[in-house]
Amino acid sequence: MNLWINLYAHDVQKLALFYRELGFQPHPAFPASENEAGFEIGHMTIMLFKQGFFDHVIPHPITPPSPLPTLLLSFDLPSIEKAEMWVQRAIKLGGRDLNVHEMAKNPGFYNTGFIDPEGYYWNILVREPAQNK
Repeated sequence: MNLWINLYAHDVQKLALFYRELGFQPHPAFPASENEAGFEIGHMTIMLFKQGFFDHVIPHPITPPSPLPTLLLSFDLPSIEKAEMWVQRAIKLGGRDLNVHEMAKNPGFYNTGFIDPEGYYWNILVREPAQNK
């Protein structure tokens, strides 16, 4: 079973370029276009859609992201160094620092992350080496 997460984007192509340059793998069946783009992250697929894309399919409107995050997307990486490299790359590409660079309140995890150009929050988790086996 794979998880598919659908995100609205004001500018699908700009956000798709950000994700591709960041290191997410483009989904072969959903190349970037003006209206949609897909990316594979482990067993998860992120789909980007132009706002209003689902209006003809879903009986009620889907709202775009609000100024306050309503969704925190998380993925793990094998080391703190790799996680911080992702954050620095995200910042260079137009994202912002999530401003969390510490051991989480949940013992055994290091947290860091970024905010993408559309305002979606991405949390990066690194398990302590003893748990990384």
